[in-house]
Amino acid sequence: MTETPIWEGTDLGHALRDRRKHLGILQSKAAADLGFSHRLVSEIENGRDTVAYGKILRYASYLGMGLVIREHG
Repeated sequence: MTETPIWEGTDLGHALRDRRKHLGILQSKAAADLGFSHRLVSEIENGRDTVAYGKILRYASYLGMGLVIREHG
C-alpha cells in the first residue's frame, strides 16, 4: 500500500491521475463510467478548488483508493 501526503488539492488530483494512468484508464472512460463530464475529471486531477468533495471521494473509490485523515506534527 502506497501512502501519499496530501497538503493541497493539486496533491490529491495528481495522486488520482497517477493511479488512473497506472490502471490504464482514460479520463474519458472514467468520466463515462462515473457519469461525470470529461471536464470534471480533468478539474479533479488538476486540483481545482471548486470540485465537490463527494465527487472527489467517488472518483477515488472508482480508482480503488480511499482517503485517510491523520494528525501530523
